[in-house]
Amino acid sequence: MPLQSPKPIATSSPPPSASIPKTGNAQVDELIEVAAQSRELNDAEGALKALDRADLIMPDHPTVLREKALTLGKLGQAGKAKELWDRISRLGPGAGASIVEARTSFSDGAGLPPATPAGPLDNAFASLSGGAAQPPAGPLSLGACAVRPDPAVARGQKMILTMPVRSSPGAQIGVDDWNLDVFFYDRVDEVRVEPTKSDPVVYSFDMPVDFTTGEEVVTAVYHMPELTPQDVVNIGRREYYGYVVKLYYKHRLMSTAASPRDLLDNPGGAGAMNVPAGNPLLPLPRPQ
Repeated sequence: MPLQSPKPIATSSPPPSASIPKTGNAQVDELIEVAAQSRELNDAEGALKALDRADLIMPDHPTVLREKALTLGKLGQAGKAKELWDRISRLGPGAGASIVEARTSFSDGAGLPPATPAGPLDNAFASLSGGAAQPPAGPLSLGACAVRPDPAVARGQKMILTMPVRSSPGAQIGVDDWNLDVFFYDRVDEVRVEPTKSDPVVYSFDMPVDFTTGEEVVTAVYHMPELTPQDVVNIGRREYYGYVVKLYYKHRLMSTAASPRDLLDNPGGAGAMNVPAGNPLLPLPRPQ
């Protein structure tokens, strides 16, 4: 009796989230998996709801932004998706997915421009597609910022914002070459958003600030003491709403971050930030 070739063993396809980079936060990773599975079932609306929750937990994390951009592309919202891809590109090398995936995620051909020579967007996605990371467009860039409440504060509000500042390979960064501006915003009486009335921002740095490791981590603290009834009459009932970060190198804007992102997109919000308040722990820029 001739031998028969063994029948191939059926294997299940890997889950849609198998190739998605992990964030390190179990709850966020679970929400991303739910979103990926929802997209696979053509439930892009459900996917977007899960990703909105993930974005609240880890604002501006590149993996969450990437998944939201892909989902918005599925929904045909190419303009909003492109805004997110642009946002990812400003986070620096390794912040997103393959540029090929980014461009092909829009089945209708809208959203992103056709392939062009390597630029900031390609550089931002290089390392996650298996290629070598490319240097950012400038000598400094912001990594993924993260904000969390201080659980030790029982009265009032205290939020801790962590901002990785990265230097490009070989860059020589003097301590007075760069400046980081942080702007916090309050939700007032649950109806409007205004620049904060909290205590002055307190900064801290990993010392020394010399970029020998290629990254310096800066933290900024938002602290709103518990408001008295008279405070509420004078300035309204206030709670933390969000932040905008601007990174400068020799007076040139290098990178921005915001959460929620409408603080950058909304011209009314941006108008309140025309005069940056210099970082008190960094020397003032020297006259050129």
